Amino acid sequence: YTFRAIADDAFTLEVKPTNSAAWTTVLSSPAANTNGITGTLALTAGVPHDIRISYVQNGGNACAILLWSSPSTPEEVIDPVTFHGLNAASYVKICFADITKVARWTSGGSFDENGWPGRDAGIFIAEGMDFASGTYRFQFNGKARVVTDNSTTFTVDGSQYVNTLPSGIGYDPASNVTSALMRRNSSSSSTVRFFDSSRDGSTVTNTGVTNVRFMRPLVPGTDVPHEADAVSYAPFRNAMSVYTCLRWLEVANVQPAYGNWASRTKPAHMKFSTSVNSTNAGECWEYLIMLANEAGKDLYITTPVQADNEYFTKLALLCKYGSDGNEPYSSYQSNPSYPPLNPNLRLYLEVGNEIWNWGFGSTQYAQDQSYWEAQNNTPDGVMISYDGYKGKGIYLVRRWLAVRTVRASDAFRAVFGDAAMHRRIRPLLEYQYDNAQETARRTFQIMEEYFNNGAGNFVTNPRPAHYYLYGSGGATYYGVGNNWGTQTNIVFPDPSFSVPRIADGAAQAGPTGGFWSFSGNAGLYRNASAAVSMQQLGVSRTAATHNGMGMKFRTGATPIHLYELGRWLPSACTQGHTVQVVRASDKMPVAVARPIASQDFVARRPDMFRYARLPAPVALDADTEYYIVSEEFPSGDKFYWTNTIVAACDEITVLGGAAVNFNGTPANPSAWTITETPGAGLCFGPVSFKYSTSPAVTFTPYRNPAFDDQAAFIIGTGSFSSAVHFAQTGDFAIAFMAAGAGGYWPGYAAFDIYVDSMLVSPYGQADMRVGSGGSSLGGWNRRTDNFEEFWGSAVFRITNAGQHTVRFAGRTASTNYTIFDTFSISSVDAIMESGFGAGSAYGQVAQANYANQLNNQARYAKAFGLEVIAYEAGWSLGGDFWAQPIQTYAKFADRRARSINNQAMDIFTESGGHLNVWGVYSYFPEYDAAHSMEYPLEQSLMDLSGRLRAEDTNGIPVPATLLPSGVVRWAWNGPGLDGLLTPAGIWASWTILCPASGSYAVEPHVRSGAFALDVDGVRLASGDASAVSGSVHRIMLTKGVHGVRLVGASVTNRFAKVLVYRLESVESPTFAPAPGTYPSALVVTMSTATAGAAIRYTTDGTTPTTNTGSAYQGPVDVAANTMFTARAFREAMEDSPAVTARFFISSLAISTVTLPPATAGVAYAAALAAGGGAEPYAWDIADGALPPGLDLAEDGMIAGTPFGEGTNNFTACVTDALGASVSRQFLLAVLPEPAAALCACALILARRFTM
Repeated sequence: YTFRAIADDAFTLEVKPTNSAAWTTVLSSPAANTNGITGTLALTAGVPHDIRISYVQNGGNACAILLWSSPSTPEEVIDPVTFHGLNAASYVKICFADITKVARWTSGGSFDENGWPGRDAGIFIAEGMDFASGTYRFQFNGKARVVTDNSTTFTVDGSQYVNTLPSGIGYDPASNVTSALMRRNSSSSSTVRFFDSSRDGSTVTNTGVTNVRFMRPLVPGTDVPHEADAVSYAPFRNAMSVYTCLRWLEVANVQPAYGNWASRTKPAHMKFSTSVNSTNAGECWEYLIMLANEAGKDLYITTPVQADNEYFTKLALLCKYGSDGNEPYSSYQSNPSYPPLNPNLRLYLEVGNEIWNWGFGSTQYAQDQSYWEAQNNTPDGVMISYDGYKGKGIYLVRRWLAVRTVRASDAFRAVFGDAAMHRRIRPLLEYQYDNAQETARRTFQIMEEYFNNGAGNFVTNPRPAHYYLYGSGGATYYGVGNNWGTQTNIVFPDPSFSVPRIADGAAQAGPTGGFWSFSGNAGLYRNASAAVSMQQLGVSRTAATHNGMGMKFRTGATPIHLYELGRWLPSACTQGHTVQVVRASDKMPVAVARPIASQDFVARRPDMFRYARLPAPVALDADTEYYIVSEEFPSGDKFYWTNTIVAACDEITVLGGAAVNFNGTPANPSAWTITETPGAGLCFGPVSFKYSTSPAVTFTPYRNPAFDDQAAFIIGTGSFSSAVHFAQTGDFAIAFMAAGAGGYWPGYAAFDIYVDSMLVSPYGQADMRVGSGGSSLGGWNRRTDNFEEFWGSAVFRITNAGQHTVRFAGRTASTNYTIFDTFSISSVDAIMESGFGAGSAYGQVAQANYANQLNNQARYAKAFGLEVIAYEAGWSLGGDFWAQPIQTYAKFADRRARSINNQAMDIFTESGGHLNVWGVYSYFPEYDAAHSMEYPLEQSLMDLSGRLRAEDTNGIPVPATLLPSGVVRWAWNGPGLDGLLTPAGIWASWTILCPASGSYAVEPHVRSGAFALDVDGVRLASGDASAVSGSVHRIMLTKGVHGVRLVGASVTNRFAKVLVYRLESVESPTFAPAPGTYPSALVVTMSTATAGAAIRYTTDGTTPTTNTGSAYQGPVDVAANTMFTARAFREAMEDSPAVTARFFISSLAISTVTLPPATAGVAYAAALAAGGGAEPYAWDIADGALPPGLDLAEDGMIAGTPFGEGTNNFTACVTDALGASVSRQFLLAVLPEPAAALCACALILARRFTM
């Protein structure tokens, strides 16, 4: 490999094999060398090496650039072997050294444009943190009396002030700045209040303060804070060492989002996350740039989807030149107020974030805006409706997003120039998992049909997608087969508190006769009974027409009374469903209610029934048949059909399924047509109801259990316990459903969890630590009054199999309550050993076959020659909202997580993936960022950065015959499957897998119409079928995954196949006479063994191509030192490798003819001599070896003490200052030692050995 450095000033490069202690200096320049210096090093494929650069800047201009090249590698920057990004916004609490950036005001009235209060105010710092102790560098502009609500000590000039910093202490009138060191003994949040505040330090008070800074301790607990000008928090910056880029997305997601540059968040603003009275708009670009500069990481930004064209241009200027805090500069500044992105860092650019996710306001905005643009024929609207389509929805949204991305790409190209695009500026256009909602297809459709004129003449300068875009892709979250660690070997004897049965409408403390023991104010309750319980879910489907599904049942000998009606709630259920009970004999309506889908993000692990209360109990006669039917809608929620079996209660008998044709009158059962499917327990939907044999049940204040009829309660300090037999040892957790009354904080009665005497209360549901302050329920978007939520204990270790006691105990005397149901034991082993499965990310349309999902996602980007960039990735164990401690433990504490993540990354790279941006799920706990590399997922990234990427496996192996049956399905019934592409602009694509880098032939065979042929987005051919079919097109392809695309160019286009195969290589040129040193001018000839091949050569060190260098037409006269670089070319064959031949015209000659013999054990010295060349000379051994104990110095001196007699043949080579070299073979004999010296020699050898 050849290494080249361009440096100003001194630069040294050293390389060593990893785990070796010896560095080799490859190149060194003691002074500036802006033309570049080079050095070479022989390297073996697959062997890792460490690189060390020493750089000195003495003054003036500054630069340091290192590149490498080899015979198979064009000169390029040395990139990491694996690209890892991090969704850094997930760690916003620990990104910035100044904790103010993530604080909030608890009071302060009105705020100025930068979020600073206009009167006395309180600021809440370290919210949601428990790692915030230590000494802070505290500053603010103005003067105030500062009071804290936690144990805090202020220090100013050696004087200490506990909890209160008096007004004026630490105040500097010249700068209007108050400064102090602030020691926080609490690790959690607190409020800091400013009283008698004066912004300008005058006697006028209650005017607020500005520019408040709390510079964190360098690590939690230390007394050394960050400097006042630090941007990034040191533990966060250290944790970033395994990543190559940082992604930020809150600018795209924050509400309100602003699309005009003037309303962006400026660096003078108080905070960079949520808005302060609508005075800011998410993250601040200047600070993100400075953070990337400090960390030395590429920057990945997502702009607001609302951004206008001026916004894109000014953002590009800011990234290139920096800003004054308000506006970007338009040229380089010697001392910018805020710097540009360092020139060695790349910028990934994405417009919006998940502009397909209907849970985000940005997608809703895109839907409304794209529709408005199309309807009003704005410039963007004309583009997105190029084919007349103006329908509101995801198709128009994705077209509009593509247009906005093109606008952003053009803006950055105009500022940075063509050469920077893709090399440094990398625009992206991301889509949903595996083309869900056809987000990939609809995006690339406008890129091809409009911007590349695939479906007409729309633009003056058509450009392919890869002109505007560097990469594309979807999220690559992965899961495991058993995300919750469920197992059946260890179970509670009565997980649902079914024994003893208590009366409907009762709550009984201290019941006996069951498997649970109750103490104090704890017991069982029951409201009404469920008619059926789920046994088996059958085939799922959605309704083709507006109809009803349900069951027919018969009551028993006792009348029953209905209290609630319900329908099964699948995980993706979004609608309400009217449920009706109708008497079978006369279709008389009896009861009607409307259960609705949950509006909450709840932790529904399995599916469940959802019920709606009737206004009053409804009686059902004894021994009477009824239908219960749920209303279904076309393309609505799925229901379960064939083979769906329920178990009935004692008071009814399920007779079979019922399908209803409403005949247009769902509220008039007498007009219905009902089709019955007899079968014991057969129930469509399924549907159910809650009932009692009592006509006047008064429900308890506790919510109905989700799956059964009885549950437990704890009030105050009550408790319950049960024995559980653990059949094996291991790491386990308890999973359970729980809820409180809500309406107060935290909404339930605090309780502790014990296994035997071991406390296993969780610190938090997304936290693996044990909490000492009572069991913790709740979390982001989780409700503690929702009895459909699953919660978990902390993980505990069972070291001896057998019986153990699980106990739940209330912590404090109060009237608050917590209710419990559905207990189970979860196993860490069950999670870790379950293999890959579907991810748990909210809204994820993922497959259990992770490799298949990633292969599919990569094919869309590869079809257009784009790099595969996964904007979010990682182990989504626990999902967005419903993680339990056992899942966090599995990721952060179980060492097997390391290999699981390694395997996931290998699957990504095997698919052809380039950059995985890990997160938004954590890869280390933010409370322990200082020790991030001790966690297995972070260690996985270190593993992946220290070894070669897994090789690509995604695609049809070359040589390949690409048939219609093998096209990538861009839609379920996508085009090309029958060899027909219609209308113009429709394409068929394939993914191919090249076994090695080299020249390949691509040969389309088409039947009719007109076509364009692209490989990796490069157009190889276009024209009528007669011109294109059978034509052979050569292209250089690297080893790995590539995309082939055939685009229809007329109304109707038919194709048969595309052939792809490797071209044979032309033999490299040879030279006569052989390269070397000659005493006078000579004639050199070149030839190749490949008949019909042409030779081209250069003499300036560059590599010839088919269009560069001189064509060899006959012998070449060489009268001076000359270096030839030659290649051979032939049509329909791969170009030969380049060969280099050096010819020196020189009288350089070795004058030494023979060498005197040496004697073993006796010091020896003899000099080799040469002349006729340009001094100095450099000597080396070209072949053979000197006798052991002797060495040849560069100046030609052979010296040392030989040992062992014998004769050595070797060839010595001398090279002069101009590069000419000659060699000569020598014989050097070593004679035996004199007899008298044998004993002494033996002693010397012994001493030598001992040393």
